[in-house]
Amino acid sequence: AQEIETHFIDALKNNEFKLYLQPKIDIETGKLIGAEALSRWYYKNEKLLPPMEYIPRLESTGLIVELDLHMFEALCKNIRLSYDSKFVGHVPVSINLSRNQKDFEGYINKLESIRQKYDIPPNLIEIEITESTFTENVAEIKKLINYIHKFGYRVAMDDFGSGYSNLSALVECGFDIIKLDKSLCADNASDKRSYILEAVINMCNKIGMKVICEGVETKEQAANLLRLGCRSAQGYLYDKPLPVNEFVNKYMEEEK
Repeated sequence: AQEIETHFIDALKNNEFKLYLQPKIDIETGKLIGAEALSRWYYKNEKLLPPMEYIPRLESTGLIVELDLHMFEALCKNIRLSYDSKFVGHVPVSINLSRNQKDFEGYINKLESIRQKYDIPPNLIEIEITESTFTENVAEIKKLINYIHKFGYRVAMDDFGSGYSNLSALVECGFDIIKLDKSLCADNASDKRSYILEAVINMCNKIGMKVICEGVETKEQAANLLRLGCRSAQGYLYDKPLPVNEFVNKYMEEEK
């Protein structure tokens, strides 16, 4: 763990962190509607470290902020490249806002200056905030989301249902998107989780909040989600996270 910390700055300089994208899909049509940006660490360019081996350590030391900014720059650079190469089919890409932020507004300002540098339309960026970040302080999160909205980004609540799900916070804070945790994903209608899922999906649809379910692995889960009114999904049923160039080749087309 100590080695991860000491090597981290060199790893950033040596481009050991690679940008991966996992597609988000419209369950009914099978079409691409978005993607989530993820980091993968090719440690000393020798071996691939699973995120669980380095993310918690970087979170506990605060270094995660440096990684987030580094990956966001890589994302903006790639979006710019695909625009300039006349690729069509651009979809919103979501990035995760680290839990251990000390200065949320300062962090958003840094993201904004990177976005402006590459001249990326703000509607192509979604910011995901993990549910556990804000069950403590609804007023703070509301303020943060208002601040993010000022720049034209959309905001998603990530991992909803993985912990103590605060429904009133969900409505009050002004989230645009709710990402249902895979633990809520039921294979069939008689599963108790299906009743909870249906209630949450109905509520979100009524208040105009977009719903996507992550961790979808089976056709049964996808069919059940569609039946309950959730049209969007992400997970291994559709595709694993792919290196950014593979993602572009597979999901985007050059202008005819």
